Amino acid sequence: MESPIQQPEFQVPDRKAENLWQSSQSFSSAWSRWNAYLNVLSLSAVIPWLKAEYGVNSVTIFQDWEHITGSAIKVVNSSGTLQQKWLILIPSAAIDQAELRVPERWVKTPNQVGNYYLAASVNPDELSVCLWAYTTRSELEKKSVFEECDRAYSMAAEDLFQDFHVLWVAEQLRLQERSRLTEL
Repeated sequence: MESPIQQPEFQVPDRKAENLWQSSQSFSSAWSRWNAYLNVLSLSAVIPWLKAEYGVNSVTIFQDWEHITGSAIKVVNSSGTLQQKWLILIPSAAIDQAELRVPERWVKTPNQVGNYYLAASVNPDELSVCLWAYTTRSELEKKSVFEECDRAYSMAAEDLFQDFHVLWVAEQLRLQERSRLTEL
């Protein structure tokens, strides 16, 4: 029997969403206010999940919502899973999940490059966030298409990983392999 694909879904409480909306109003343009709101909705759901499910005990966030979408999340934990990794969270309010669009900055700027890129579908009307897919930097560089018009890498949904269990298992195996090599 196949186990179901894990695509974490979250509800953001009304009061919290209201506060997040208010905090996003300090940005300079309608686009950056909306962008900030989608990003803080996503972060408000994903950060507690990372802490609860994967023992993340330290989170550093880098963002520039005036100019680009997404947040770089540096996670550190003591259990070994995702030890000192950068996750780039890319929210979108698009109805379809046909692609992941990653701004060039998250792929080419050396101190802002991610190990993993997470696609978050945000439904602002329902106050819900769903992590629907992810990819690695190497897969993004191999399988995406750079689109000059908005300086973003576009990766088709069928080329993305959709089961988040796989991300955590693969990362754990990578750490165990490194540990065995060190012992030799």
